Amino acid sequence: MGVTHLFSGITRRFRQEKRRDGLGVWRDVKVVGEGEVVLVDEKPISEYYIGKVKVTVYPTMYVAREPHLSQRQKEVIARLMSHIYYSVEPEHVLNAEEPPTTYLEKLLWKSAAKLGLQSVIADFFDSALYYIKRDIIGYGPIDVLLRDPEVEEVSFIGYSQPVFVIHRRALSHSRWLPTNIVLDEDDARGIIQKMAQRGRSHVSAAFPISDLLLPEGHRAAVSYGREVTPTGFTFTIRKFPQKPLTIIDLLRNHTLTPLIASYLWTILRARGFIIIIGATASGKTTLLNALAQLIPMDWKIVTVEDTPEIRIGHPQWDRLVSRKTLTIEGTAPEIDLFELTKFAWRRRPDFLIVGEVRGREVRALVHAVASGHGGMTTFHASSARSAMLRLMSPPLSVEKAFLMLISCFVTMREIRSGVRVLYRVEELDEELNPTTVYKYGEPVDPALLVRRSRVLKEVGRVWGLDEDGIRRLIEEQKSLLERAVEMGSLKALIEEAAKLEVIRAF
Repeated sequence: MGVTHLFSGITRRFRQEKRRDGLGVWRDVKVVGEGEVVLVDEKPISEYYIGKVKVTVYPTMYVAREPHLSQRQKEVIARLMSHIYYSVEPEHVLNAEEPPTTYLEKLLWKSAAKLGLQSVIADFFDSALYYIKRDIIGYGPIDVLLRDPEVEEVSFIGYSQPVFVIHRRALSHSRWLPTNIVLDEDDARGIIQKMAQRGRSHVSAAFPISDLLLPEGHRAAVSYGREVTPTGFTFTIRKFPQKPLTIIDLLRNHTLTPLIASYLWTILRARGFIIIIGATASGKTTLLNALAQLIPMDWKIVTVEDTPEIRIGHPQWDRLVSRKTLTIEGTAPEIDLFELTKFAWRRRPDFLIVGEVRGREVRALVHAVASGHGGMTTFHASSARSAMLRLMSPPLSVEKAFLMLISCFVTMREIRSGVRVLYRVEELDEELNPTTVYKYGEPVDPALLVRRSRVLKEVGRVWGLDEDGIRRLIEEQKSLLERAVEMGSLKALIEEAAKLEVIRAF
């Protein structure tokens, strides 16, 4: 990012303007002083600090207040930043043996000494260090959004628009919140180039789009210039949670019930095949991650992904990630999900997980399940019936006979803004017709669940349990889950499950 534009995000101020909330009511947005934004008639939903940045979340706006600087201080930092940029490469900062903050602090004092600015910088050293960290090892004006654990997604779609975010605490008010961060062309170009560099990708006028993975684990889809996006440089960042949600978290959030968690746990232990379906951002990968943590710890798990999003704590976790070719000549061949899924068979997994199936890799996964491996994946579909139609149609072309290997379809849905739930569980009968085992909001007890479920009865027969025996197992696991929620410990749940000797599979 050019030095002349380093502080454009700091000095830019909002004009008094109108913004529309979700009810169609226009509200005033006023500026009070440097960067102080007050929304008339709105009380903050939440206020907190991300480092030195004060964040205020309103029902219709996300406001980040960075440390205040006078015009003279901005000029001083610009001189220091220019000197630091020409003195050291950012990669050296990121790869230095000592912490980046310590390294930058030394560089700041050294540059101040060479420029004769030690006494000046001493008066606002902490603020100066914040901005230098933000622009060298961070992501410039949007760095606070990537460091805020409450922000799920970040979107920039043009210079006339602010950066937008999805914020967990504001989802009941508005799905996308505008922020007080506005980027010009140089800001956006610098951020995208930095993301491409750190994501080991390439983006330019010749290759104007890129889907990349940032070192922090976030997924970014970026476009360069006006080659494919008339509004110029754009990006959308889907953030990866620092700490993946566990089944305990999902139970506490009422994403699913202990009874249905017990049902799915049983299928996992029986090496069944679970397909989690739903729309984009409905919670499919979150549920897959949480369920994977319930797989027995002494099993070997192989995961296959395009973008590494699965994180589990098993000692025998074998992780495979696809590779795209980045060379113009194509000398480094692409290794796609299909090749990796076939390769995963030879890794001798007890359980095979494909992060998301979209093409012929689903056939490889189905054949792996047919050979005795457990399986789990996510799939874009609105219902079990629509999922089956897509699975049987080209290019997936799964043979009808193999569909009986699917233990259940689990549908995730956002029932209202910000509330994602396990909405429905469907199994297939002998005629491959979807039958509902569970639907959100409808009461179901263990006995009714077992009566409805063809899969549970089959598991019972394999394990030597009648319907009453499999019901007792479901109830005992349900009790374990409820106690784990009270204790707040996934580890305790796993330890208790290891002691459970109701069936030989344990």
